[in-house]
Amino acid sequence: MLGVLIVDGDGRARRSAAVRFEEAGHRVLEASEGAYAIDLLRERSFDLVLCELALTRVPGLAVLRHVRRECPHTSVIMTAASATVEDAVASLKEGALDFLVKPLRVSALLTGVVAQLAERRALKSAFDVARAQLVGRIVGAALIGDSPPMQRVIERIDTVAASDCAVLVSGETGTGKDIVARTIYARSRRAGRPFVAVDCTRGEATERELFEPGGQLAAAQGGTVFFDEVAELPLGAQARLVATMQRPEGLGARCLSATHHDLQARVEQGAFRSDLFFQLRTIGIEMPPLRDRKADLSLLVRHLLERLTAPGLVPPGVGPRAWAALEAHDFPGNVRELARAVEHAMTLAHGCEIDREHLPVEIALGAGAESAGMAPMSVARRHFEREYARRAMAACGGDLDRAADLLAIAPDSLERKLGGRSSVPPPAPSAELPIFPEMPGPAKAVPRMEDSDGRIEAACAGRDEESAAGYGKLRMR
Repeated sequence: MLGVLIVDGDGRARRSAAVRFEEAGHRVLEASEGAYAIDLLRERSFDLVLCELALTRVPGLAVLRHVRRECPHTSVIMTAASATVEDAVASLKEGALDFLVKPLRVSALLTGVVAQLAERRALKSAFDVARAQLVGRIVGAALIGDSPPMQRVIERIDTVAASDCAVLVSGETGTGKDIVARTIYARSRRAGRPFVAVDCTRGEATERELFEPGGQLAAAQGGTVFFDEVAELPLGAQARLVATMQRPEGLGARCLSATHHDLQARVEQGAFRSDLFFQLRTIGIEMPPLRDRKADLSLLVRHLLERLTAPGLVPPGVGPRAWAALEAHDFPGNVRELARAVEHAMTLAHGCEIDREHLPVEIALGAGAESAGMAPMSVARRHFEREYARRAMAACGGDLDRAADLLAIAPDSLERKLGGRSSVPPPAPSAELPIFPEMPGPAKAVPRMEDSDGRIEAACAGRDEESAAGYGKLRMR
């Protein structure tokens, strides 16, 4: 399935092509003018733009230039009812994939260029997944990344995995220290033996479960014991652990540890035994924070989308505004915070493309507005419009057409403001939004109809300029 934008001032031709693309299983949006097309391209990502050369206000070549500049992975096919060789050459020189003369042979287009684009996208998706698995060495959970900091981590894992030396993994919370430990275990010669994870944050319970007969140390014999958040281990348990490690037979298991604290500083403060520190840290591995390996963001997001999507379904895309917000965020919670953010966005997007408004508010706000507690105006306006539209739907019992009349906008515009879920009645409106007055006037009574160009029209008496423009702007399927 491709995301397709059809830009054509001829409404009938535009709708006819859109129907054929939809029947072939593609996701289609329409725009009647170049300015509307550029607005959509700024908000969403598309695989293909089918654009008329002769558009009003903003010409087709301007749309093509915008795509080549801002959306380099989007292909553009230019069309024209009548065109010269110079028009075709100019379009191809600007970067168009093809130039077609109308009327379009949509069937040939679908089986030719569009099928090749769909195949290329499927191959790229499969390649990205395989690349993530190869580069990240997925073992149980995913250790993903090909940035220089992650390459150093992976090289160090390769070095220590074959040995039995003690490894201390350090790094901020949420960077994946436990995944490093499990990856080392999975590649070691002890991989078929027990792996026992010890939660060192449980105080006396940790000491009791660790050393009691038949406890965790006994269970780890011959295998690997992993001390998670080892800096939190009580001093009494530290003393017993040192005594055990200094016996001739030692622990009887390989020792891996992890902490988000500066363990050397804890030793200097007297909160951690120096002799235990040196026993645990034969080799150290430092996990980089996500802000220092932003080059891995696309691999991580793709992996999370694949993991969170139900089997048999296609993972949603991520729009350019959402990508910009993700790339601008510092992620103090690191990969764990990113995972929660992706899950949050997928839940709100309902399977549609993820936009900035679907992200958690601290990410959607952006770094510049976060400190002031203010969202960018575009985010604030979108949130207000969505809540206002939901109140209208509630007032009209979930009837999309009645709610659109109430708001004096086109039904497809209302559907977009609702996030594509207009068929589901929203919850009761909050008291914070204003009460809708009864809509008098003939505008509600006059049925909508399609003119010769296929554009939706209605009697606009009593409607404002924005609503009148909304009827001719777009029709989304």
